[in-house]
Amino acid sequence: MPTVTLKRLVREPLLHFAVVGGLIFAAQGLWRRGAPVGAPRLDVAAINAAQAELALELGRAPAPEELRLLEDRLVDEQLLFQEGVALGLDRSDAIVRRRIVQKMEFFAEDLRAGAAPTRAELAAYLAAHQGRYLRPERIWLHQVFFADRRPDARAAAERALVRLQRGEAVEADPFVLGAELKGRSRDELTSQLGPGVAQAALDAPQGTWVGPVQSAFGYHLLRVDERAPAQQASLDDVLATVSGDLTEERRQQARLALIADLRKKYRVGGQPAGAALLAPQLASEESR
Repeated sequence: MPTVTLKRLVREPLLHFAVVGGLIFAAQGLWRRGAPVGAPRLDVAAINAAQAELALELGRAPAPEELRLLEDRLVDEQLLFQEGVALGLDRSDAIVRRRIVQKMEFFAEDLRAGAAPTRAELAAYLAAHQGRYLRPERIWLHQVFFADRRPDARAAAERALVRLQRGEAVEADPFVLGAELKGRSRDELTSQLGPGVAQAALDAPQGTWVGPVQSAFGYHLLRVDERAPAQQASLDDVLATVSGDLTEERRQQARLALIADLRKKYRVGGQPAGAALLAPQLASEESR
């Protein structure tokens, strides 16, 4: 690979983005251990991550020359980063600020949220939030359809309803979903046929033809054949959903706990951190 191509590769923005997060926290770790500001030392994990990213970009293991160019670039970035921090540039950059806040939130969530929920914890969570995990009412029905391209679609549907109620056969138009709809919930009927048809189907007495009900497609005659009432889902039915919900709730609680601790920890002039940080803004607004 030509040298110019290698230099262009290691200067790719995507590669920089993958490396810079590791560099930020590697540098912070070095300073906490007392490393001199003038001695750029890269964290092994950051180097490994950069090498892995380069291998992914190349689709093969990097050659020694490619690794040397990469390491030179990492050293350059480390020097620039340390000098930027020394000049306070990190404190005035909104993107850096948001990234550090995000990393702190992730850190708090991972540290405080704890291990993955056990099955007993998931069962308890499901029992405490049964309303979220109800399996909706479902119905099985037949329909007879009259497309609205017919000039007499509604009148034809009304005539057909009388014949169906007498047990007679009728001629109708084909419908894309067919004449039989099995095990549909309200949401499914609404998405497929519209809210008017869904409501009419749910309200219809079982075994009786009703209609005509208008949709965006035309007119429908409906007969509900079977109903399954709403029921509580078993843990196995919703295991992944409950696990995700409980984990996310724990993450949110961990974040709120961290914020509460920080508000107690940091005080400015004897005031709580929130009041102290907002005071200049409030004073500015009052003076307007």
